Amino acid sequence: MFRLTASSLAPGFAAALGAAGVSSLPAAALAQGESLRSEQTAQPEELEIAPTPPDFPLWDFRVGADGYATSEADFDGGPGSVRRSVAGASVGTTITMSPRFQLRLDGRGEWRHYEFSDATQFDPASGEPFDSLYRAYVDGLGLFQATDRWQAAFGARISSQGESDADVNDSLAGRLYAGPIYEVSDDLTIGLGIVIQSRLEDSPLIAPAPLLTYRFNRAYSFHLNALEGVELRYDPSERFGVALEFDWEYNEFRLDDDGFARDGVFRETAVRIGLQANWRPTPRLDLTAGVGSFVWQEVELLDAGGEELSQDNLMPSGYVTVGLRYRF
Repeated sequence: MFRLTASSLAPGFAAALGAAGVSSLPAAALAQGESLRSEQTAQPEELEIAPTPPDFPLWDFRVGADGYATSEADFDGGPGSVRRSVAGASVGTTITMSPRFQLRLDGRGEWRHYEFSDATQFDPASGEPFDSLYRAYVDGLGLFQATDRWQAAFGARISSQGESDADVNDSLAGRLYAGPIYEVSDDLTIGLGIVIQSRLEDSPLIAPAPLLTYRFNRAYSFHLNALEGVELRYDPSERFGVALEFDWEYNEFRLDDDGFARDGVFRETAVRIGLQANWRPTPRLDLTAGVGSFVWQEVELLDAGGEELSQDNLMPSGYVTVGLRYRF
């Protein structure tokens, strides 16, 4: 987590002069008016060089790519099954504007391919409500360091998601987040925010968004973020780590004007448990791989007015995932 303390502030002018040794001559020597010759032959004192204050803003860039594929999941309430493959790419930057304010910007594009097989109860018209979906979004997150221990976080997202032929204006959604973060100790950080999420053909979702990070020791840590999930990490070194993950997904996509749910919405909700390994072969490159299971899944089709056309649950399905991220 981003943290700037008072010790990171640029030194004052007088402190910088003192650290640079400008007043390195003893006061008694000045009072006695020693000659230039004696000053030249005196044993020089070791001088400490003042650190150069950072030149704000500071920039950090990152790019990444990742994806996952699931096994076949049967519909619980009727015939048919579905599997999906997801591939995404992301780009982002972190801008440290001052010793107390940091701005993080991230963009992501995602392609999702669904293979339905005879899902005639979910989609009575064809058994295949759609083939591929896209999702693209831009996130902004600001962090303000109010004191050594208090931060204020605020963020926003704008996104578009749906079939490629769906109306773009009807595919837009947004999210707002704000809340305080408090560093109880070097090992414990807590926070409680509120998130407001728009939904396609439904009223906005307003919910609390707690945050908790606890480091048991140098290797083990626990992380809870309502927007991302729960993670128990084991990091024995700076190059390698393993995480047990538990998270939830809520996705919705605008459909095109063809098919059973014409101009409607496909909605999926899922709970996932997985194990992910992270390897850092160089300080700038992260490689990840993982396996797990979607232990609970619900899918819905809504019409253009938000009325439910069909709903079903999927049986648990496994998945494999890989990814990389490069920082420069």
